[in-house]
Amino acid sequence: MEQAGPYLTAAVSAYGGAVLARAEGAAADSTANLGRRILQTVWRRRTEPEQAALEAAV
Repeated sequence: MEQAGPYLTAAVSAYGGAVLARAEGAAADSTANLGRRILQTVWRRRTEPEQAALEAAV
């Protein structure tokens, strides 16, 4: 176990880092998708001049 310990620790750390990176990526994708849906909803409810102003702001 003394010899395998460092290797196991490294493997578990790498796996944990990969899981964390995937979770962060999924959260970022979810947040971006929510923002995109909100903008699309707002966009559809605006007149053309308002859409141009919204586009400039974004």
